[in-house]
Amino acid sequence: FSLVKEVLVCENQRFYECLLVKPSSNTKVHRPISLIGNELWEPLASAEQKSKDLETNVGTETTVGEEDNMRTELEMEVSVQVEQRKKYCQSMIRHYEAASKNPQKRDFALSLATAYRQKLETLK
Repeated sequence: FSLVKEVLVCENQRFYECLLVKPSSNTKVHRPISLIGNELWEPLASAEQKSKDLETNVGTETTVGEEDNMRTELEMEVSVQVEQRKKYCQSMIRHYEAASKNPQKRDFALSLATAYRQKLETLK
């Protein structure tokens, strides 16, 4: 399989990694599926794009008050998404640390816990 898109969804205080995949083909670029995700951790692209769009359109279609409200909403959106990702990382670290108590899964679980710790550090 090849990865098309991945997103992190938080609903009812639970996290879901949603992956859209397609069968691999020889003619197209193959995007591998990562154990802890790649796109989940990229900068919050939609909020960044909205911010760029806002900067491009400053003063053209909106009032100063509307622009301030839009900036505040974007900052809140980014803040909420970052906090959700932090909580998700902390949850996964706890999960894999607990799983590492099983001798057969120890090395794999600890490597995943370490990877999530590294992702958590980039969010701080």
